[in-house]
Amino acid sequence: MPPPSDHPELPLLADSVRLADDGVHVLDRRVFPFEHRWVHARTVEDVARTIEDMVTQSSGPYFAVLWGLVLAAREHTDPDAARAAVRVAADRLIATRPTNDHPRRAARWVLAAVGSDGADVAAA
Repeated sequence: MPPPSDHPELPLLADSVRLADDGVHVLDRRVFPFEHRWVHARTVEDVARTIEDMVTQSSGPYFAVLWGLVLAAREHTDPDAARAAVRVAADRLIATRPTNDHPRRAARWVLAAVGSDGADVAAA
């Protein structure tokens, strides 16, 4: 069961990919609306598999990529190491769904935000 939404007024699908302290929780669109099952992704690779396996669909991969990149950054305390991990994770996550532009757009946005100019990866 995922953590409670910070936005209880939103429809379930609007909040179908959630970042939590223990990873990313993804509503399993393969069984929704008949079941409300959540897949817990603890690593970037887990997030990538949720996208590849169609656990998340439509615009869900956009948010899955955003939160997957947060997981990559969380693994490091050194900003340069975090930035490098985010770049590697972005490549992996972009490759998950070649026909969906959402992963690429999300990754580009994060990569532009963290840049290479010493910006704090955690703050971005």
